[in-house]
Amino acid sequence: MAIYTTRTLAAEILPEALEANAKAATRTLRKFLRDELGEGKAVVGKGNRYALDYNKREINALKKKFAAWEIAQAEAQKARREALAAKITNEAPVEDTAPETDIEDNDDAALEGPTDEEIAEMLCTADDED
Repeated sequence: MAIYTTRTLAAEILPEALEANAKAATRTLRKFLRDELGEGKAVVGKGNRYALDYNKREINALKKKFAAWEIAQAEAQKARREALAAKITNEAPVEDTAPETDIEDNDDAALEGPTDEEIAEMLCTADDED
């Protein structure tokens, strides 16, 4: 049996991913260990959170479990994306809820009331009377 850290375990389980992006590979492996092993050998905590003791048979079993976990994660992500896309396309269009009126917006002549000049003239005559 050998003692593994996440970096050395990633070298065993994900050698190609570790070469491409070591930080992302170890992060993915830690997510897998938290999901898969939980409170077993991989207790999550600070400091030496992973001092994992595995033999070759357990490493091979972890490789198989990791491959299945990765497929399940990809399918779950695809399902979330499809659900989001369906939600966006199925949203009801925004309807105009303003009440209908008989007055057209473009026809200023149809609106009744004094013009600006008439209002100014009324105000001037009201001041003169005082």
